[in-house]
Amino acid sequence: MDGVHDGEGFERWLQDVALVHKRILPKVVEVLAAEEVFTVGDLEVLARLPRLESCGLTAVTAEKLRDALSRGVERQHVAPAHDPATAPTTDNTSGDAHAGGKAALAAGTAALLDTRCRFQAL
Repeated sequence: MDGVHDGEGFERWLQDVALVHKRILPKVVEVLAAEEVFTVGDLEVLARLPRLESCGLTAVTAEKLRDALSRGVERQHVAPAHDPATAPTTDNTSGDAHAGGKAALAAGTAALLDTRCRFQAL
C-alpha cells in the first residue's frame, strides 16, 4: 500500500494533488483528523457525506478536496520526498544516473501544469 493510502503521504497528497496551500495545511490536517480522516480513502468517505461542508473546512478547501477526488487523482502515486542519501550518484564522466531523474522531473512538471490548468479553467 502506498503512502497516499496508509497516511504517510496524505499531507503531500493534500498539498500536491488537492492544492491545499502549505500555510493552511496544518489546520486542514487538524480539522480532518477530528473527523477521523487520515488517508485519501477516509476522505472519500467524508466527501460522500454532507459533513464535509460543516466540519470546519472553508468552502474553497472543501471544493478543492472534492475536485481532486472527482478527477480520480487520489489513485496517482505521490512520490516520496527527495532523499539525497538514497539518490543515485554519478561520477563526473557520465550523467546516466541522473537521466532518469530528469525525465521523471519533466513528467511530474507536465502533470502538475496540466492539473493546475484544469483547476484554473473551472
